[in-house]
Amino acid sequence: AQDATTQEPGFGGVEAPPDYPSFADEPVAATVRRIDVPFVSLMLFFLKAVLAAIPALFVLGAILWAAGNILQSYFPWLIKMKIIIAFPG
Repeated sequence: AQDATTQEPGFGGVEAPPDYPSFADEPVAATVRRIDVPFVSLMLFFLKAVLAAIPALFVLGAILWAAGNILQSYFPWLIKMKIIIAFPG
């Protein structure tokens, strides 16, 4: 049996020879030339993203509405700074 304190789990106690360079601190250059995704899978992904965005917009709108009401209650002079958009007729 081997002593568990002398080995790191998952590496089997094998270390790289000291003459190999270490690239841990340097980024590795890579170029993506092509992504092969079937059209139907890509279409379904974007449809799911659109359907997920609808409730997220409702939640975001509710959060912004609540934040606006809280700001108006603590800083009532901000009401005078509202931008009023009016359509003629």
